[in-house]
Amino acid sequence: MTVDLGYSQLDPENFALPVRALGYGLNIMYKKNDLGIQADYEGALLVDGRWYGACLEQQSIDPSPNYETGLLTEDQYRAQLAQRSKYQMRLLEVSSNGEGENYECPAQGTGCAMNCSLKNRAKPSRTTKKPGSRGRPAKKRQSVRDDQVPEIRQAVCTNKSKTTIPIAVGARWA
Repeated sequence: MTVDLGYSQLDPENFALPVRALGYGLNIMYKKNDLGIQADYEGALLVDGRWYGACLEQQSIDPSPNYETGLLTEDQYRAQLAQRSKYQMRLLEVSSNGEGENYECPAQGTGCAMNCSLKNRAKPSRTTKKPGSRGRPAKKRQSVRDDQVPEIRQAVCTNKSKTTIPIAVGARWA
């Protein structure tokens, strides 16, 4: 469902939550002062309507507000958004009770985009080789630097499989 600012600014319980309960996804506009971090949950950060891992760098949080205020060119903005996409948490499923969404950290699971010492992904394989094939280089993953690893280990960093984020958290923006 696509809406304008008039609807997207309503309290979540009066619009976003009932619409999502009907099975719709939302495509909404944000006010300029609503860009950047919009919510957080157990270390996950909701930035510009999408959930990201706790290791997201400040420069990857700020591109939208910086672009809107003219501090970035369009090319710089797009490059920073591409960099930020590596930190995006992957939606696995809606939880069984329908009250949350299950996400994986970007350093977890098959096809993960990041290496993180907290997720034991520091050494990706160099090649993928099947019998009779020449082998291909493995997907290059960005490594989370030590200074990006959060000091306070929250659930998104310490869980073994998934993080369930309640639908109500950040419902206005997600």
